[in-house]
Amino acid sequence: MKRCGHCGEMKPLAAFAKDSPSQRSRTGLKSWCRACAAAGHKAWKAAHPEHKEQKRAASHKWYSENRERHAASKLKNRYGITPAQYLGMVTAQDGKCFICGLATKLHIDHDHATKEVRKLLCIGCNTSVGYLESRILRVGLKKFLLYLRRRYAA
Repeated sequence: MKRCGHCGEMKPLAAFAKDSPSQRSRTGLKSWCRACAAAGHKAWKAAHPEHKEQKRAASHKWYSENRERHAASKLKNRYGITPAQYLGMVTAQDGKCFICGLATKLHIDHDHATKEVRKLLCIGCNTSVGYLESRILRVGLKKFLLYLRRRYAA
């Protein structure tokens, strides 16, 4: 049990959020219970409506000034590759979709389970692969092929 630093009530430890390591609290938990913290946050937001707009404007400014840095960060965080590796893939595929050969904006196809980058695909092929992959794994490729054969044989 722990006493909330705001309402003063004794509450179970599960009623308190974990504290960040930099705060170094004795229990490793916030001093206010979750309910008081949520109410306090809501009250602060109501008292400072300009903060949301200021934060949005600052974020927009940073993004517009750092587009390349943001793109590089996105490649690294999502796919584990650098801009140079991406450009190498584009060059290796002659700037075309690996499946249909369309020369358009290329998207990184990756395995969602393993995060392994596969190839660069156009939006249509990438969306189709993502959609069909989960269903083919669930029901099998044979069912899809049988359906298409029947559909176009008639």
